[in-house]
Amino acid sequence: MRGDIHRVGPGRLYSQLPILPIALYTRDVVPALDTIYRDRWLIAVNKPAGLPAQPDRSGDRSALSLVCDATTTTVHPVHRIDRPVSGVLVFALDARTAGAFGTLLADGNAERTYLALVSGPVEPSSGALCDGIEHDRLTNRSRISPAGERAELDYRVIADGDRYTLLRVTLRTGRHHQIRAQLADRGWHIRGDLKYGARRSQPGGGIGLHAYRIAFDHPWTNARVEVVAEPPDAPVWRSLCAIAGPMG
Repeated sequence: MRGDIHRVGPGRLYSQLPILPIALYTRDVVPALDTIYRDRWLIAVNKPAGLPAQPDRSGDRSALSLVCDATTTTVHPVHRIDRPVSGVLVFALDARTAGAFGTLLADGNAERTYLALVSGPVEPSSGALCDGIEHDRLTNRSRISPAGERAELDYRVIADGDRYTLLRVTLRTGRHHQIRAQLADRGWHIRGDLKYGARRSQPGGGIGLHAYRIAFDHPWTNARVEVVAEPPDAPVWRSLCAIAGPMG
């Protein structure tokens, strides 16, 4: 055993950042942000779809700025998830921890699990995907290419619905738009992801991809930390998650 497991997730929110009274996620609109893990060194939130993880050219409020507003220490981003993606987002509360956590991620020592709503049936129902992937900075789009960087993930079907299939995806590498590009290349288009071939958008501009879980050995305490973010409270998510049952 490597110390205690600290698991937080649905129904067990660690605390909650204040709900700021401003009314779409633009510079004039600020969402509620649930804090799902916090200690002396790290804080993790459940980022809603449509909210930037960090400031971008839009000038809209970001998860980073909201966390900064609600804390008294300097907050450091250590990774990001795409704006239309929801789920676990971790920040460090000092520069030394930011460096240590960045090394942990770069070395592949964090388990990152996503839930993906994709159109149509998925066959085979489980497997590993390994591709080369290239990022086009002009279009901000990734494509599968033998000349690209190695991109690996594991997937498993955990629920089948009338129109969508729910996948549990475990990342082995962390390339730009990796899950979106690799699934789309097989014809498994993520719900609402127009950039990668979905036929229609979702209300609010989000896509059916959720950063569900991150697990790692804490860089300072060595305790095993597992942080789980509840999926979006939307009918299609509720329906397929109910079919899937406990996800562990």
